[in-house]
Amino acid sequence: TQTTFVCGEGATPVGMMELAGLENAAQGIQECKPMTAESVVAARPDVIVVFKRGLDSLGGLEGLLRLPGVAQTPAGQRRKVVAMDDNYLGSFGPRAGRAALDLFRAAYLQEGFVEVAPR
Repeated sequence: TQTTFVCGEGATPVGMMELAGLENAAQGIQECKPMTAESVVAARPDVIVVFKRGLDSLGGLEGLLRLPGVAQTPAGQRRKVVAMDDNYLGSFGPRAGRAALDLFRAAYLQEGFVEVAPR
């Protein structure tokens, strides 16, 4: 069976999410850890932010929604997923401000699935 991994405090993607004004639904988690289906549902994320490469490894959006608990979350029910290029989401280089703005726009200003590429 597949496992849902979530990132919490100290994880680079969470830092980018915070810079973009998003609140992490996985409170109390350090770094990246597996989460039970019940915990995923209980976290009630409005948006799921993923690395593009990770999403691809699952078979895309449909594969992500098949992970235990994901489809039962508000984000899963609305298919509100933001997939970002791995380096764009996971590094704080010279494009960090632009990446945070792109993440903000994808999370708050667009509906459904959004793929964000570096620019």
